[in-house]
Amino acid sequence: MVRVGESMGCGKVEQVRFRACLGLLTVAVFMVPFSILAAATPGLIINVYSGDLNVISLAFVLMTVASSFLIFDGLKISGEGALRGMKETTSPMIISLISYWLVGFPAAWLFGIYLDFGPVGLWYGMLLGMILASALMGIIFLVKSNRLLQ
Repeated sequence: MVRVGESMGCGKVEQVRFRACLGLLTVAVFMVPFSILAAATPGLIINVYSGDLNVISLAFVLMTVASSFLIFDGLKISGEGALRGMKETTSPMIISLISYWLVGFPAAWLFGIYLDFGPVGLWYGMLLGMILASALMGIIFLVKSNRLLQ
């Protein structure tokens, strides 16, 4: 956000887009390996918190969903930061509102409670909202930066 904002302040529009894309790439480079590690070795993390076999068995399933959260949450935060660096604060707020409250929360209720998938369904619903938020942040950034380039 700071680097994008600095480029905006200097009027270097090409640099705005480069720095935002570099931020997204950095997030992906760091988050993907950690996500794979979390999905591949959930026992290392779970055993720190609980020794209860019921908790461990449920947590193993939830860790696969949580590992996906790492990637999409990082991308969403990066895209949101890029937009804020461009002095665009309204669209990230609206995107978050729509993604979490109008998509993620209802999907979590649908999967977790109505369709009775339990905690896994709740997490998948919220993951859906997170994926939507990260995609929309990126799309809005591209649209806004394209307008600046013209």
